[in-house]
Amino acid sequence: MTRSNKEIAEEVLRRVEAIDRRKAVRKQRIRGALAIIAALALTVGAGFAIAAFVPDSPSPVMTEYNLMFPNAGGYVLMAVIGFSLGAAAMFICLRRQAGDE
Repeated sequence: MTRSNKEIAEEVLRRVEAIDRRKAVRKQRIRGALAIIAALALTVGAGFAIAAFVPDSPSPVMTEYNLMFPNAGGYVLMAVIGFSLGAAAMFICLRRQAGDE
């Protein structure tokens, strides 16, 4: 059974669209991963910076006991900044996803 040129062209177009969709999904995943990595790097870096500037800081590593110290405001600030960075990264990824579609 032979196919017409029109059927062959439609099949080629379907395949090209499928390849383009896979490429778009791959780009989205890479962008999302990079946004998450950037947010984590900023949060960790800011945590070490806050620990360096807060006097009498027990350690730059967050433990459940650090919040009992009187100067725990820096750690609470880090939690707020970390949440904000995560929310911003998610918002940016969702906006780009909506723009790509």
